Amino acid sequence: MKLYLRGHDNKYAAEQMLLTLYPSERPEYPEGEPQGDRAEIFRSRGAEYTTVTCRLWKDGVCHSGRAAV
Repeated sequence: MKLYLRGHDNKYAAEQMLLTLYPSERPEYPEGEPQGDRAEIFRSRGAEYTTVTCRLWKDGVCHSGRAAV
C-alpha cells in the first residue's frame, strides 16, 4: 500500500500499523500526488497540541481518524 507522510518521517510506526491491519500489503513511498489505495498520515504541531490525522483510502472509500495530545 502507498504511504504518504506529511509533517513527519515516522516510517516505522506507519509500517507497523499497515502490517497489523493489512498483513499481505507492503509499504511503498511514491512521489507526487496521492492516488489509489493509500494511507495519508499528517502530523501538525501547535502551541498546545500535536495532532495526527490519518486518511485511509481503500477500494475508493475514504476512512479517517484524528488524535491530539
